[in-house]
Amino acid sequence: MLLYPSVKEPKSGPAPFSGARVRSSSALMGEFIAGAEDKRGLEWGRPEKTRESLIEQYSAWRDQVGYEQLDPIHQRQLDQRWDTLMKSDKTFNKWFSDKSKKTPAAEVKALRLKSDFGREMSKRFVKQSPRAVNSPIGSSLRSTMVKQPQRQQPPSPEELKANGSRAAYEQGVKLGYWK
Repeated sequence: MLLYPSVKEPKSGPAPFSGARVRSSSALMGEFIAGAEDKRGLEWGRPEKTRESLIEQYSAWRDQVGYEQLDPIHQRQLDQRWDTLMKSDKTFNKWFSDKSKKTPAAEVKALRLKSDFGREMSKRFVKQSPRAVNSPIGSSLRSTMVKQPQRQQPPSPEELKANGSRAAYEQGVKLGYWK
């Protein structure tokens, strides 16, 4: 029996960004958000931004700040700030999937998945930048998800007749064109 239990040292994880750092990152976010494309068509009032262009700008911002190299605490902190900026104006309503502006769109959720498998699956929903990180599981998944090439149509009887060779005749017999 121990008289003095061992003192557990606190886990030293990364410290969250300071308030000043988050505010300074908001300026860069604002520049990317402003570059999003406006919705086309007849509109009354202020134009809204399209979801696709907002997501493209979000992906470009992530590439710019090195989002994938940040730890999950900092990623979450920056994502919360981005969502707060999206809530601040009605022109960004398309960013959210609900009227209460609490749930980002499914494409955004897919981009924010942390695992290699999740990131690879998100590529099916959202166009990724060419600098996306490749992992062994990602390349394995990509190779299994590649669409199989469509089969070539067999030659028509007219094409085989035009060929006029013995091999063309035998191929026509196999295809059931001749007896």
